[in-house]
Amino acid sequence: MSLKIGILDDHPVVVEGVRSLLERNGFQVLWTAQDLRSALNNLRADTDLVLTDIQLPDGDGMQFCKEVKKRFPHVLLIGFSSFHDGSFVRNMFRNGASGYVLKESGEEVLLHVITEVVQGRNAIDPKISEYVITGGPGAETNRIVLTRREKEILQLLADGLSSKEIGDKLFLSVKTVEAHRTNMLLKLDASNVAHLIKIAYEKALI
Repeated sequence: MSLKIGILDDHPVVVEGVRSLLERNGFQVLWTAQDLRSALNNLRADTDLVLTDIQLPDGDGMQFCKEVKKRFPHVLLIGFSSFHDGSFVRNMFRNGASGYVLKESGEEVLLHVITEVVQGRNAIDPKISEYVITGGPGAETNRIVLTRREKEILQLLADGLSSKEIGDKLFLSVKTVEAHRTNMLLKLDASNVAHLIKIAYEKALI
């Protein structure tokens, strides 16, 4: 019986390319979705595995993984993203993912990770060092490092600006601003922007 897979990604071209690859290799694509809400509505008990992007129009891949595991603990989850940052990878695994693949990697990498995960093993794209899962030997787990751009956006968030206002001020797209915001939420383990700003003040990051 073929593996039944769901795909969550807000780029239709990516979805169709992955669907074609999976179906050519004998998998059944049960459903596709471009946002968190649609994916949760499509989610069924007979879904075996879901490939999920991290940055979504109405949430993120970590939220999705957490919700899937609450509803259907047997469903396997693989992060499928362009983000190399270790904080994203670690948080996907913490929230229930068993694998992580970069979109830039070849189809053989995706198929390998799916095979490993289905066989009960965690698997990660070889382009990402294994150490990102734990932070690596001797990692400074209490040290938070923000990029210059993240610090700029963080300060503007603390000043009360919206993503659109920040984008206009820094000549960035709203999506780019929100990607930086998501990254900072992960780095500081914050639940929302208000919590992010509170932690940032406590740690003298702004």
